[in-house]
Amino acid sequence: MPKVSVIIPTYNRARFLSLALASVLNQTFQDFEIIVIDDNSQDNTQEVIVGFSDRRIRHIHHETNKGVASARNTGIINSHSGHIAFLDDDDEWFPHKLEVQLDLLGKSSPIIGAVYSGIFRVERPKGNVLDHILPKKRGDIFNEMIIENCVCHTSTLLIRRECFQKVGLFDVNIDYGEDYDMWLRISQKYHFDYIEE
Repeated sequence: MPKVSVIIPTYNRARFLSLALASVLNQTFQDFEIIVIDDNSQDNTQEVIVGFSDRRIRHIHHETNKGVASARNTGIINSHSGHIAFLDDDDEWFPHKLEVQLDLLGKSSPIIGAVYSGIFRVERPKGNVLDHILPKKRGDIFNEMIIENCVCHTSTLLIRRECFQKVGLFDVNIDYGEDYDMWLRISQKYHFDYIEE
């Protein structure tokens, strides 16, 4: 059983998906599975996925477009590890991302349910860095989360599987902010920590 399940929902972003997949395969930590959920793309997404011959990549195809919350839920349900990491199809990770987050989570109290990090916002396709956001809130962040989504971006998180067993899956009835809703629910039961980079 792999230590981390990397869940990549995708829809009509074949031009970026290969970069996202490569950023996972280039991790310094290699004990993972990758689950790509194709939410009924109409572009060459399937060709991109098949072009990677790594056996750790699994491809699940939705017959209809169900939205990102449903795609993430499909990934969670079909995952096999004790840790879940999400990567959006137009994002990339630095090579040490999983290693440093797993190290921190492994040394942490079980009350820490998730570890997140900062982000660079990058202009596509040029690659120019527009700005960056560093994390600021750790511990019991529920009260801060009520005011604003201080965890920010889904692709930064590494989450203990037990969090989803306790709070449930993403709410498919929310069209925008389904991730914020999830972090709120997790922060009611668990603390958060971060890598300050």
